[in-house]
Amino acid sequence: MMTNFVPVFSYGMGVESTALLLRLLEEPSCRDFDIGELIVISAQTGDEWEDTGRDVERHILPRLRKHNVRYVQVGRGGHFERDGIFVLDDSRQPQRCMVAGHYKLSDELRAAGTVPQFGGEHRCSLKFKAFVIETWMNENIFDPVRHTFGYNAEEQARVAKSDTAIAGRARITFGFNADELTRVNKGKQYDRPDRVGHYPLVKWGWGRARCLAYIKEITGVEWRKSACVQCPFAAVDDKLLARQREFPGQTAEAMILEGLSKDDYLVALDEKGKQLSSEGLAQFIQTRANDSVRHLIFLIGGAYGLDERVLQRANHKWSLSQLTLPHQLVRLVLAEQLYRACTIQRNEKYHHI
Repeated sequence: MMTNFVPVFSYGMGVESTALLLRLLEEPSCRDFDIGELIVISAQTGDEWEDTGRDVERHILPRLRKHNVRYVQVGRGGHFERDGIFVLDDSRQPQRCMVAGHYKLSDELRAAGTVPQFGGEHRCSLKFKAFVIETWMNENIFDPVRHTFGYNAEEQARVAKSDTAIAGRARITFGFNADELTRVNKGKQYDRPDRVGHYPLVKWGWGRARCLAYIKEITGVEWRKSACVQCPFAAVDDKLLARQREFPGQTAEAMILEGLSKDDYLVALDEKGKQLSSEGLAQFIQTRANDSVRHLIFLIGGAYGLDERVLQRANHKWSLSQLTLPHQLVRLVLAEQLYRACTIQRNEKYHHI
C-alpha cells in the first residue's frame, strides 16, 4: 500500500470531478492528506463552453484560493508532441479559468479540415488532455502520485484510453461513480506497485445523480456537462439545444468549423461590409476562381447579424444593401445576384447595363 504520495487531482470541470473536488475541499474527513498538499490540474482544450469557465470562476476558484490549493492549467503547445505543453497558469490564488487554452483543439481540426468522428477512440482527448497532463507530471513531479479523475458514466472509452496514456509510476485516484464498476475494473488492469487505482466516488456510493445533488447543495448551481462546443460525442437533447441557443456565437463557430475547411473562402453578409455592384460581384467571383479557391461560401446571419467570432473567420465582409431586409428576402436577392454575376462572366443577355 502506498503511504507517501503527492495528491494530484485531474479536474475536467464536469459533474463528477466537480462534486469530488468540492467534497475534498469542504469535508476534511473524506480525505487522507492535507489539503495544502493537493495539486489540481486542468488540461484546457480551448473550446470549452463559456458557462463552464464562468461557473468554475464563481464557485471553484474562490474555494481553491481559500484553502491555498495549487491550481495548474495547461494546454497543448502545438500540433506535434515536440511542441510540448504551455502552462497557462500555476497559482495558489487562481483568478481566471483559462478556457481559451493555447493551441486549441479547433486549431487542430481547422488545419485538418475535419472534426472528431463519432465512434472509435477519443484521440482528441488523448492528444489534448492525457498527453498534456502526463507531460506536466513527468516534468514536475518525481515522487509517487495519487492522481484523481472525475469521468462520468458515459465516458468509459475516454477512461480506458486515458488510463493507457497516463499509466506509469503514479498511484491514481479515479473519480468514477458507484454506477461505473466496469470502468473500475478496466482501470485496475493498469495497477502496479507504484500506480494503484483509487475510486472515492465508488467508495462513497455516489452516482451521477448524487454528484449533481451535492453540487447544487453546495453551490446552488445546476452543473452542466463539460465538453468542447464542437464535440460530436455529446448527446443532442433539449439541454444541449438550450445551451446552443444561450451561446449562439460559440454554436455558430462550431458549425462553421464542421462545415468549412481552412482553404474555403467565406464571405459574410454584414451591414458594415464593403458594397459591390453586380459587375463588381462578377469580378470578385472571377478573382477567387483565378486564385484557385476550392469553395466560395456566402453566409447570411439571423435577425441580429453574425457573431463577432464568425466575422473574424470570414475572408471578406459584404454589405448587400444599406436597407434592412428580411432574412428570406436576403436569400432570394443573394441567389439572384449570384446568378446575375455568372451571366455577366459568360457575357449572356440577362444583365443589362
